[in-house]
Amino acid sequence: MDGQQGGRNAFENSSADNVVQAGTVNGGVHVNSTPPPLANLTPQAAAAQLVAMRTGEAADALAAFPYRTALLTVLLADHEATTIGLLGDMELAVARDLVDALPSPPDWLGGLLTASEGFGNAALGPARNKVRRAAPSPQGSTGFSRDYDKGRAYWSADTLFQTVVHPFLREHDRRGGTGGELGFPVGERAWNCTDDTPGGLFYQRFEGGVIYESSPPRVVRDPDLALFDRFGFPTGDETGLGTFFADQVKGTFQPFERGTAYWVDNVALVREGDSSVLFGVRAT
Repeated sequence: MDGQQGGRNAFENSSADNVVQAGTVNGGVHVNSTPPPLANLTPQAAAAQLVAMRTGEAADALAAFPYRTALLTVLLADHEATTIGLLGDMELAVARDLVDALPSPPDWLGGLLTASEGFGNAALGPARNKVRRAAPSPQGSTGFSRDYDKGRAYWSADTLFQTVVHPFLREHDRRGGTGGELGFPVGERAWNCTDDTPGGLFYQRFEGGVIYESSPPRVVRDPDLALFDRFGFPTGDETGLGTFFADQVKGTFQPFERGTAYWVDNVALVREGDSSVLFGVRAT
């Protein structure tokens, strides 16, 4: 009797995180070390178990947890990247209910739900990973991305939902992705031609410039296509001026079909024939 009472008190005084089940098997004591149900755990302990689950199981467990608002708060604080992927794969209505129940949800959560809805319509084949944060761009945009078999989808409040496929994606990644000089995509792949290139080229616009699908791909820091409108397609890469100017002057140049653009101290000068005229300021 005393032993039974002592055993009962021991279980009653245990935290839910450490509960084990005991019984008698063939005259001996059998201990079941299976983790207790998520509902029996504190939000902190439940969060630690949930992040190790498969996505579908984790989503169901989060939705069924009796204190799911407290659990989501812990997940956001301690496991943000996992939580972004989890909410991104949930049914949108369920994820929105969870977020709306938070007393003070961070602003970016609304953007995540908007991004996830757009990503669900991406015509890029099966997803290869979870929704994740994209690196902030030099232009100040923040958002999310997701990889697929045929490319990558991006979303930010400033640039909305866009997709990038190869070879644009490869060149974009090579230049630092959204955290590099090009930033987020601002349009889908498009096509144009000139008198010098009647067969045309595909191109894609980004916050900090344009990638042209030439061989090799060319990048122009001309997000509004003003240089293209004036000079056509680039015929070379942007290159340092080197000894063309005094050492203390920093500048670059880039050749185009119908002229050359020079950038000195962020001011763009263009040469048409033998003259040089001020043409504007390059985006930084």
